[in-house]
Amino acid sequence: MNSLSSGFSKYSRDEIFKNSAQIKIYKDDEMSNSLMSIENENNLSIITNPQIVSDHKTLLNPERLLRNIKQENYITNAILQVDLNAFYNKGTAQLKGTCSGVDMLAYNEMYNTSKYMVAGHVNALQETSMES
Repeated sequence: MNSLSSGFSKYSRDEIFKNSAQIKIYKDDEMSNSLMSIENENNLSIITNPQIVSDHKTLLNPERLLRNIKQENYITNAILQVDLNAFYNKGTAQLKGTCSGVDMLAYNEMYNTSKYMVAGHVNALQETSMES
């Protein structure tokens, strides 16, 4: 029973963490930050309009940030990932979508994606062209 329990625990832990990041770094929204500093509790605090969306959430110099993160002794691996929201037009309807992108060779090194591929090779994913 102990071996079965231990094996199941290891298997479930591996399955949970095999395809998801444990730490995500992103630029935080500043939409609801106070415009004025509060010096004492009697002052009125003014906040920004939460309907106003910031211009962009781009990280500045993500390659340098990644290099710095990889130098930390408690980090085993780190990769860049791009995520964005998109709208697709289909006739007169507009559909919401999301897009994600990674360097597949780095992703494979981190998550061993090739282990789960039933055909082809992970290198072919890196070579896929967007041209039709």
